[in-house]
Amino acid sequence: MSANSSIVLSNLDFDTLKNTLKSYLRSQDRFKDYDFDGSNMSVLLDILSYNTFHNSFYLNMVGSEMFLDSAQLRDSVISHAKELNYVPRSFKSAQANVSITVISTDINKRSLVIPKGYTFTSRFGIRNFTFSTAENYVISNFTINPAKTQLTFTGENIPIYEGYYVSDSFTYTYDAPQRFIISNKNVDISSISVTVLEDVGATTLVYNRAMSLFDLNATSPVFFIQAAENDSYEVVFGDGVNGRRPKNNSVINIEYRISNGQLPNGCNEFTPDTTIDGERNITVDVNEPASGGANGFCLPVLLST
Repeated sequence: MSANSSIVLSNLDFDTLKNTLKSYLRSQDRFKDYDFDGSNMSVLLDILSYNTFHNSFYLNMVGSEMFLDSAQLRDSVISHAKELNYVPRSFKSAQANVSITVISTDINKRSLVIPKGYTFTSRFGIRNFTFSTAENYVISNFTINPAKTQLTFTGENIPIYEGYYVSDSFTYTYDAPQRFIISNKNVDISSISVTVLEDVGATTLVYNRAMSLFDLNATSPVFFIQAAENDSYEVVFGDGVNGRRPKNNSVINIEYRISNGQLPNGCNEFTPDTTIDGERNITVDVNEPASGGANGFCLPVLLST
């Protein structure tokens, strides 16, 4: 087939493509006076036009998604952003500051432990939200009443964060490529902690998040966080050159906090959900109400009511 000036390549919509094919055929002596609309040839032209339109649309989309400037799909933008070492903003838990007073009748106690993940309930508007501690707190500051029948423990300026802790577990194997994608999209990535169990649980290693490759070697127990498809995040381990690679068949435990983003901002009353070291007489005083909560790049999902 020789080149023909009647074929217009710049217009790729369905009707224009069909008319272009008709114009080309009419330029041939065999189809000069042919009535395409009244013949079965029209069906063949429809198929050719549709196929050409479909291919042109697909190639245009593929071409657009290949570049950060023209990409329209979020997953494509995230993929390109990873090349720039950019991690999209995740959900961020609202933070409050409280002081906790615990009264105990056990006068032999000398300290109380508020464990990581200890929860409080706060009501804001018509919704209840869960707040939790991000680490263990040991309260050793106490006073004894004159009758020496009870102790009053006081823990001051304790930060609590909206959300609660969950974990994902994986088995690290060398047999096939593996990804460690966090299952909940409302994760606050600043709360992620990773524990690696090796040698059938005989060895426990705590991995820390690395923000760059500087000062890393083959034995650095670090992990990296990057965005994944479908508004998710994934944990990436070193390759044995930049960062330590977990042993084969290790158990990977990823713990993190999931939150409601900006919805709990303003919470200023907190009720403890359980006892502290078996003590039920607990008072929570608010030093600073909840603030700083923010949504990520996906729509917020209410986690508690």
